[in-house]
Formats: sequence, C-alpha cells, structure tokens
Amino acid sequence: MNILRALFLLIVIAGGLFLYAYSGRYNIAATVPHTEAVERLLSQARDKSIEFHSSGISTPPLDDPSLVEKGFGHYDNMCSGCHGSPGTEPAAGFNPPPPALAETAGQLMPRETFWVVKHGIKMTGMPEFGSTHTDDEM
Repeated sequence: MNILRALFLLIVIAGGLFLYAYSGRYNIAATVPHTEAVERLLSQARDKSIEFHSSGISTPPLDDPSLVEKGFGHYDNMCSGCHGSPGTEPAAGFNPPPPALAETAGQLMPRETFWVVKHGIKMTGMPEFGSTHTDDEM
C-alpha cells in the first residue's frame, strides 16, 4: 500500500509541476536567474548529457604545436566574442553567462569540449559549429 501512495504522490507532484510550467508563471526572462533547484537540475542534465554523448570521441594529441597555433586562431574567431580571452571578460547579457574559458577550460575533458563545440547547448546561447566547420577545424 505504501508503494501506491508514493506513486500517487509522484503523479500529483508531476502534474503540479506540469500545470505550473504550462501556466506560464515560471519567468524565463534572461534578466531573471533560475531558481536554485532549476539551476541545479539544468546543470546536472547538461553535465550528464555532455559526458554521455562525448564518451566515444577520441581526440588528436593536443600538445602538437601546429594544432595549438590553429586553435588560437579559431578560438579568437569563433569563441572569444562570448567567452572572452586572457585579459578580457566574457560577454554580458547571457543567462546563463558564458564561462570564461581561459579559467574553466580544464573542467571538461577534451572530447567533451569538442562535443559541445560541435553540437552546441540548447537554450544557453552556445551555437553548434558542426554544420559550418570540419572536425579538424574544431
């Protein structure tokens, strides 16, 4: 009987969340931060999705000086406008704000960073570059 009560409670909670979201009362304006619970949920979903979808990717040796040199040019062209570069701040007006990659780049594995650049991230302002750049360029 406790399982039925728990199931009923979960259905009521899910229905309530659906009605709340469907009512339009949750403010999605970029000027208003998400609630802490929503921020945690979205961050967890983002991190787990990146981890899962990038798991089969292998990266070239990233200490190759020619790749590093190419990378600087591509970063300056495609990324620095939003994420900043050493000595400059990321762009303002995004919610969530783009991370300062000069400081946070080591938080993702190279294969995860590649996957994000190739596919982008929904509802963050992070575009996908897979349709306009080759894997070698990314």
